[in-house]
Amino acid sequence: MASAVVVGQGKLAAKITNILCTSGIPVAFYGMDKPFRESVEQMLHTHTETTIPLQFVDDLRHQQDMYARLLENLRMTDDISRLFGEVIIDTTRTTNSPLLRAVRRFVSEAPVMSIGGTAADENTVSVHLYEPFEVTRIAKIVPSARISAASLERVRALLNNAKIAEVTEEQGDLAERALNAWRNGDNSMLQLHKLIARIVPSRSIASEGESVML
Repeated sequence: MASAVVVGQGKLAAKITNILCTSGIPVAFYGMDKPFRESVEQMLHTHTETTIPLQFVDDLRHQQDMYARLLENLRMTDDISRLFGEVIIDTTRTTNSPLLRAVRRFVSEAPVMSIGGTAADENTVSVHLYEPFEVTRIAKIVPSARISAASLERVRALLNNAKIAEVTEEQGDLAERALNAWRNGDNSMLQLHKLIARIVPSRSIASEGESVML
């Protein structure tokens, strides 16, 4: 089973955590503060309400059961030595931050998926995400000759397990242009889903009921 350690506590970290947890992927955190935890829990709760709308007598119980299962994928600890994950996801956008260095020390076998950062070494894979990421669920791995094949394979496996589509350079350029046009024009959810389907035809489209945080 895939698993991850998320470094950082901003909006991006929360969105990534939500996607991983709702895909059945355990996510570990070190020193998660209360506001961040509440933000993640609210996202998971919203996901359950969207997935199981209240239509029948037992739906509330089904929602509660699903929410409890999703919370089991959140692994929070104040003991950094207890962290475990197959991939470290760095959302800090700070090159080699003290927190990332500390996490890597105790999760030394895991490659780093750096969101918006650079490939600082052979075990760091730089990944660009396309916003609103919680809806697009598409990513581009930034090419680097220094990345090890094993690290690249593990990051790709995590993306695949989370149903995040990897796009090519050409698809990525198309996505940027299309998303910019969407933001400045008909920025409806229906239009966004159509854009995503054109860029990545094989990708499973997110529910039109999902909220977008720009």
